Amino acid sequence: MCALAIFEIRTLYSDRREHDEEDAYRTCTDLNRYQEISNRVQTAIDNGQNQFEATMRQERGILSVTKENLENVMGVDTVPYIVPQAFAGVTQEIPLFMWAHGTRSANLTSQVWLNILRWMLASFTQVGDVS
Repeated sequence: MCALAIFEIRTLYSDRREHDEEDAYRTCTDLNRYQEISNRVQTAIDNGQNQFEATMRQERGILSVTKENLENVMGVDTVPYIVPQAFAGVTQEIPLFMWAHGTRSANLTSQVWLNILRWMLASFTQVGDVS
């Protein structure tokens, strides 16, 4: 009977050891799988960040060119001057003297001048309607 009890205890310890080894193996395998998943997620995040940075570099370049174009069209620090000349005729036309002062004054195109004159005409017409 004592031999049977010793055999049973030995078997229990052997089963427990096998179970612990299998459990340790499963835990190790799971940890490896989780690490692989973590590596793939990190790679995806890094790729996304790299793509975002490349896009932002490209956008900054586009915005820089757009800003420069807008500055060239608008004249940035250029101020247009329009001065009416002395009215000496019988007609209702008033001669205007126009010039631009600033670093980009050469960029004021005839279309820009025409828009300025249209704005002035609309402003004068509104003032004339009020009084």
